[in-house]
Amino acid sequence: MAAQPLIRTKQREEVINGTSTQVVCTEFSNYIFVVLTQYGKMGSLISVAPDSRSADISTTPCSPPKCFWEKMRP
Repeated sequence: MAAQPLIRTKQREEVINGTSTQVVCTEFSNYIFVVLTQYGKMGSLISVAPDSRSADISTTPCSPPKCFWEKMRP
């Protein structure tokens, strides 16, 4: 049986309106950290707290996200 990673991360890249967009979601013990970027740099810092503990972060209901910092477009 393989050991579960201590910190689980999911990432995806999609083209939105012709611009490559990367999303990385990292699950900690009681938070999900989301990084969104279209510039290859951290453009937004968003914290999402799950409403309940689940084995699958993609199906866990969450409270509204909190944006801590958003970099302005160049």
